[in-house]
Amino acid sequence: MKKLGSIASWILAFGGVISSFYFYFKNVKERVPTFIVSPIKPILVDSHLLRDRTFKIFDDRGKEILENVYVITFYFFNQGKESVKKENILAPIKINISKGARILNHKILKESRKLCRFQLINNDSIQGTIEIDFKIMERLDGFTGQIIYSGDSGSDLTIEENSIEGVKEIANKYSTPPEDLILIYGFLSCLAFVCFLFIFIIVKINITTENKKSLREILNTKYQLVVRNEEHLAEKSTISFTYLKLLIISTSAFLLIFISSLILSKTLLFELFNPKQIPGIEIPANILP
Repeated sequence: MKKLGSIASWILAFGGVISSFYFYFKNVKERVPTFIVSPIKPILVDSHLLRDRTFKIFDDRGKEILENVYVITFYFFNQGKESVKKENILAPIKINISKGARILNHKILKESRKLCRFQLINNDSIQGTIEIDFKIMERLDGFTGQIIYSGDSGSDLTIEENSIEGVKEIANKYSTPPEDLILIYGFLSCLAFVCFLFIFIIVKINITTENKKSLREILNTKYQLVVRNEEHLAEKSTISFTYLKLLIISTSAFLLIFISSLILSKTLLFELFNPKQIPGIEIPANILP
């Protein structure tokens, strides 16, 4: 029984180490400002349709618009656990549009909370830049913005880096690290449980036998599995093994099946069961219009 308690303590210690890593990463606080641009750009005005028309379109400065006019949507939010405050902004956070494109209009479609006071200011249509201003941006605070521009459909938006204290790079994808850690934590917990169950069965068998052995002896003792032909007993085949080898093989098989299933679920099986899946983007629901 002491051996069983010793094994249990090792398993608990292993689980404790995993838990400590999990809760450490879960509670790490950092600022993760995220800027995502929608790949869908609806055309608002087609310049080809204006060539034979008697009317013209002008911008707010009275300049005639001769190019196509597009609408582009973007999302700016903080997916980190550390808030971003106005005093953390080291330089104006600027959104730039590709050269050759001209910003005609911009607005915020939806913001997470009014008290964050998100604004799009200092529109420079010549340089193609807009500044983002706000009071505070806590976890999953942010907004959905819209820009109307004239130019090419291939024009894109970028955001200037190194504008926020403690942030070297602004993320361009919404991810959920806690869920990834839970997956790893669950996998390691299952693996630990399999090992614990395997050793428990071995020790339990050892307790019921007369000749008591240490765990090391149990794991390294050689056994033979004999398979006989019921009709011809002389016909037999043997398989040599130790519990240690069996443990290694079963653990390796468990790892292989788990990893293969994970890869297939995100590649081949995903395409097979989602043939009409449209590539898209993931955004916090509280900022969607």
